[in-house]
Amino acid sequence: SNGAGNIADFLFRTESAGAAVLMEIKTPQSPLLGAKYRKGAFPPSVELGGAISQVLEYGESLSTEFNSLKSADVGLTTSQPYCVVVLGDASRELSDDAKRRSFERFRERLIGVRVVTFDEVFRRIEGLISLLQGD
Repeated sequence: SNGAGNIADFLFRTESAGAAVLMEIKTPQSPLLGAKYRKGAFPPSVELGGAISQVLEYGESLSTEFNSLKSADVGLTTSQPYCVVVLGDASRELSDDAKRRSFERFRERLIGVRVVTFDEVFRRIEGLISLLQGD
């Protein structure tokens, strides 16, 4: 029921190394970009900026509490979690080159947070299914 949004949507542990992964999930309808700032430049949306701030806050909290979690033997090996934000629909919203470039410029230069859109997640799943089925 996390109505106030104070708890991470998901906390995963990577199987290979035991690293923590924090995931914040919004909706496919969440906008990726705000209104045009200047010619060819679109800022991130308030929702995207908020989701990034939120998952970084969770990461900081996890880092602070890491020693107590480690003593509880939850299997985490690092106090610096990977942070992932899933929101929006790039195929719907990034309708021209300026919007695509603005979004890619922003997300590819983020440090500590990976932003993935819902349509990208679905394409990756479809690709994996196709690979496993031998298509």
